[in-house]
Amino acid sequence: MNTTKCRQSQLPIEKAYEEMDFIEYKNKLIEFAKENANRSASVYLNTGKGNPNWTENDSREAFFSLGKFALEESKRTALTSNLGGTIVRNHLYDRFIRYFDEHPQDKGLHFVMNMLCYGEEVFGFDKDEWLFELTGGIMADNYPQDGHLGSHIEQLIKAYLNAKLGLGSKNELDIFAIEGATMGIGYIFHSLLSNGILKKKDKIAVMTSIYGAHLKMPVFPDMEFEFIQIYDEQHQKNHAALSEESLKKLEDTEIKALFMIYPSNHPMVYFDETTTIRLKTIIEEKNPNLIVISDEVYAPFLEGHVSFSSQCSKNTIGLYSFSKFFGAPGWRLGTISLAKDNVIDKLIERLPKQEKAQIDARYANVSRTPETLTFMERLILDSRLVAMKYTAGLSTPQQVQMALFAMKALMDEQDQYRKDVLNICMRRKKLLFKSLGLREKNVKTQTQYYAFLDLRQWMRDIYGEQLARKIQENYHLEDIIYNLAARTSFILLNEEGVKEDNWIVKVSLAHLPDEQYALMGRSLKKMMDQIVNSLEKSTNCR
Repeated sequence: MNTTKCRQSQLPIEKAYEEMDFIEYKNKLIEFAKENANRSASVYLNTGKGNPNWTENDSREAFFSLGKFALEESKRTALTSNLGGTIVRNHLYDRFIRYFDEHPQDKGLHFVMNMLCYGEEVFGFDKDEWLFELTGGIMADNYPQDGHLGSHIEQLIKAYLNAKLGLGSKNELDIFAIEGATMGIGYIFHSLLSNGILKKKDKIAVMTSIYGAHLKMPVFPDMEFEFIQIYDEQHQKNHAALSEESLKKLEDTEIKALFMIYPSNHPMVYFDETTTIRLKTIIEEKNPNLIVISDEVYAPFLEGHVSFSSQCSKNTIGLYSFSKFFGAPGWRLGTISLAKDNVIDKLIERLPKQEKAQIDARYANVSRTPETLTFMERLILDSRLVAMKYTAGLSTPQQVQMALFAMKALMDEQDQYRKDVLNICMRRKKLLFKSLGLREKNVKTQTQYYAFLDLRQWMRDIYGEQLARKIQENYHLEDIIYNLAARTSFILLNEEGVKEDNWIVKVSLAHLPDEQYALMGRSLKKMMDQIVNSLEKSTNCR
């Protein structure tokens, strides 16, 4: 860290922040904030945390109501007074109707009834079979199907991904249900390496500024990947399309994979139509074997989002998590999706004969014809070290809750739940901006999950160019962040974690009660006023 003779006194940890990784950096902030909270009897508040403070409850209520019915069905075939039996499929729906009539005030049962009817009307499900899959899943008395969703649930999840994310035709995708999108990143990179698609010292592009923990996922020991940042200031500051110069980097055929969050987590700006067209054209015309890994967890927070998988299906592995939108990070529910017709399968087929034989041997104990395995099948096997394939994927209760979340969205014809969630985020953003004296910028292509504050520009607007420059000469952004945590118990995170020399901070609009956003803004303003007063009084810094 560079200092000047008029540098203000700093907290000890600030001197070493550049050597910290993102998690260490964040944990130190939390430590300072909690220490201050204990001293001052204030509340520790993490405005950088992405965990939402809402929960979607209709589907959860249905989960527990369905569970009670399933438990009664198990008691019907009890082996002893305290040992239930397996649920009987025959006439199961008829028994549900009787149970439903006996519990007319149970809202969760009404949800389940609508779900059963939706399955019959839209997908042609047999209600006994559909209900048997759901009740058996929630009782969890059978193993999952070797990494696969139940047959009815899989159709439902595909329909959700297609309808709400614009992911593509439900009949053209293979999906693998996983323990959240971040875990999926690890699965994907591991399988790409295991199957010879990625190799030591390969170039991997990272588009826009990706959250630090994600960047650590694909860094495998001894692989020495070279990361290429696809990012420019124009995109960041003006909410504009990525420049042609930035995208042109992807024409390099030595770049084997592109990892992106779409719409991006940082700075939460959707790639506009121009960017999408340019990227698609580059892949089709210049780098047709490029593998795109697209994490689309923030898709529901952007009006009219269309998945990149639907734009460039053969090259794109899609990732999605139910955690943010449905307020369910503890459930660990996500999906990996891949078009049946994809470039990865073709790349595996074209591997040198000897290398392909060595890779096929990896799967020989679980398949008589390993050479015919698709990449998705290999990925599922690789997720459990091949031999333990029977443990792959989600537990059956997780599958049921995932189906209930998806059903909530599909049955919400007015899209009211999504509107309510977005209104919460936008309301909090207004409170934050007002407390800082900022004019709110509503960018059509910007998601509403995080707000990004350019503190450098804010200081210019509030204190003038001269004072803003003096603050930057005497303080790093990390000094401001650490002091805010230590003095007020509020945690901000700068956009890139700890590595970039910018003054942009992110504030999660999902995590705190409404009133805390106004309080955070006032606390930041008060602290900056104190810094300005100190600088003005300092004769050494004139």
